[in-house]
Amino acid sequence: MSFPLNGILVHLFRASRDLPTPVAQALDAWRALPTPAADTPLERTRLVVLNVETVGFDARRAVLRALGAVAIEDGRTISKNVFAAALSVPPHDEAPPASDMPAEALGALLGFIGKAPIVAFHAAVAQTVLERVLRAELGVTLTNPWIDLAPLARALAPQAQLPYPGLDNWLRHFGLPALVRDHALDDARVTAELFQILLQRATARGVASLAQLSAVARTQQRTATGVG
Repeated sequence: MSFPLNGILVHLFRASRDLPTPVAQALDAWRALPTPAADTPLERTRLVVLNVETVGFDARRAVLRALGAVAIEDGRTISKNVFAAALSVPPHDEAPPASDMPAEALGALLGFIGKAPIVAFHAAVAQTVLERVLRAELGVTLTNPWIDLAPLARALAPQAQLPYPGLDNWLRHFGLPALVRDHALDDARVTAELFQILLQRATARGVASLAQLSAVARTQQRTATGVG
């Protein structure tokens, strides 16, 4: 599923408006979906690996530029089970809009994600950007749980001892392809490969449910930040 967004400008934080009927129907369907139980076994949990690309580094103000998402079911990715939305960036001498994501693409993204847990590297950034845009454009507040791959990787591969544990270095450590800048879906795919490796390690340690996997990431994050 892919949405070319060139030339479609949807400004963030503008006054609310009526949504197109298909989008409103998609939102109703999304709201009606059940939330997966935290104790659902991982092998029966659908997870979505998300990559968010922005213009700007402050997640509270950055322009959403592109989205790539890959679903993982039964512990593996399915080649056609992906979502992508991309747009062209204005010339450097033009100020970019706050968001270029049309309601149709955002509604379709929600339809793809459903209520599945969302996995991302440095998830707080992706969560801040996506929730800000969805709230402003569709009036939606995400309730999906998020799993951060950054602390999860440190917890499940402590022997790596990377000098800078960024995503590029983790991919290199596991022999995965390097990120392709400005290709959100390609980056989501390789991030999903990393997540699958970590899932295998988690399972080998007896991690059997979404709640347990989330706890591994949270515990590592608290340890890294010195929070007891």
